[in-house]
Amino acid sequence: MAISDNRQDTRYAFASDVIVNDSVFTTAIDISLGGIYIMTTTVLEEMSVVSVNIPGFDFTANAMVRFSREGAGTGLKFEIASNVQWDRLATIIDSVRQIDEDSTEKTTLLVVDGDKALREVMMEKLTEADYSVTVATDGMDAVRQMNMHPFKAVVTGLFMDRIDGFKLIGLIREAPDHKDKPIIAMSGKSDKLTVNHAMRAGANFFIPKNDSLLTEVLKTLSIILRTGRN
Repeated sequence: MAISDNRQDTRYAFASDVIVNDSVFTTAIDISLGGIYIMTTTVLEEMSVVSVNIPGFDFTANAMVRFSREGAGTGLKFEIASNVQWDRLATIIDSVRQIDEDSTEKTTLLVVDGDKALREVMMEKLTEADYSVTVATDGMDAVRQMNMHPFKAVVTGLFMDRIDGFKLIGLIREAPDHKDKPIIAMSGKSDKLTVNHAMRAGANFFIPKNDSLLTEVLKTLSIILRTGRN
């Protein structure tokens, strides 16, 4: 989980592009009225003041660097100087609060796979089945997403760049907040060695990537989550 930056106000998951000092392009993890937590590879000087731009919301404000750690990210405390900035920030908070409230009404899933076309089809079909779906391109991206959002179950491919599915499953099983989450592994390779490897890593189910993949994923989710969805 993210390092605490001592903000006491309510924090909301916020996956949005952020530009710092017009030069560092990064992604936000969460936001509150008090500040924002961002992922950066650049360590910023603590207690320094930087410019924060969230282009998707036309929001720009100064912020103090509360902490900055390599590999952990940077926590920033907003220094709001005008009513216009407050109004913009309030708009962002209202937006992410609504998303958060809407998503809690649905069963949340994390889908991980290196095949963009498959991710898009799975998101479409699972969303149609009334699930709230977040996708990740590989295991490293999945770990980042799991630090941002709660999930009821994970559906993951096995052969991916950076962190592969076998390693991801092991990491999930080692994480106190996620170790008991149901995991469905899927792969175009369904030989005994691949299946056994996935199950030993900690997967609950294995589904081959074939023409019935989506049907089997929906059926399996219905069983393990006891939702009654077909």
